[in-house]
Amino acid sequence: MAVQFTAHPVTSTEGWTLERAKLQRDWMDKSIRRAAYRCLPMAIANQAGWVVGCPATFKARWTAGKSDAPVKFIFSDKKNQVGIASFFGSGIVSFVLPWIFRTSKGVGLWVRGPANSPKSDCYALEGLVETDWSPYPFTMNWKLSRPKIDVWFKKGEPICMLTPFPIGLLEEVEPRLELIDFDPEFHRNFDQAVARRKESIEQKAALNEGQWELSYMQGRRPDGVAAPEHHTNLKLAPFEDGTVAE
Repeated sequence: MAVQFTAHPVTSTEGWTLERAKLQRDWMDKSIRRAAYRCLPMAIANQAGWVVGCPATFKARWTAGKSDAPVKFIFSDKKNQVGIASFFGSGIVSFVLPWIFRTSKGVGLWVRGPANSPKSDCYALEGLVETDWSPYPFTMNWKLSRPKIDVWFKKGEPICMLTPFPIGLLEEVEPRLELIDFDPEFHRNFDQAVARRKESIEQKAALNEGQWELSYMQGRRPDGVAAPEHHTNLKLAPFEDGTVAE
């Protein structure tokens, strides 16, 4: 059954964007031979949700390292100040999203910063929201980590990532510790994977080149058995505009 994920505009969306998360990251593009993209789990995480783009270019400065010290904002365009404020003190910048989100029963939203996108002198605060019933809006918040430092947010920059998740899943998990020896086949594959990884690293150290160990990326165990299901990419659907009458 398809999971419904609906964004209802409740204030002006001028300047804001809402779209599928992208694979690309600037720092990954600049990695040696773009090697960062060979980490498939990280590349998949980059795409695991929908992102909200910043509606304006501005800089924020926490005026002092005290919880009640204000955050000062300077906007490149004073017309685009709506939806950005500091409500909570402690150097927190709040984005008042212009949508309220609804999801299918039993599904909520993990609200966070864009995956694998470090930003200097601040970090994204995360939340889990029960969007399957809640009529309450929420903000996306960033914590300035140092006072008296200017932190720039650029128009269109991803400032919020929305990932649906099954609300009850975590409480259904039954964690346990178990010796890997209890599953000899899995243990053999693990040992082979470690040996291949070590060999690949040693080749690169010796030759400054070598071959990448790509079994995981290809969805194969070290013994050649294919995974029952394997993803090398995520193809999320875009938001369809249902606000315009046909």
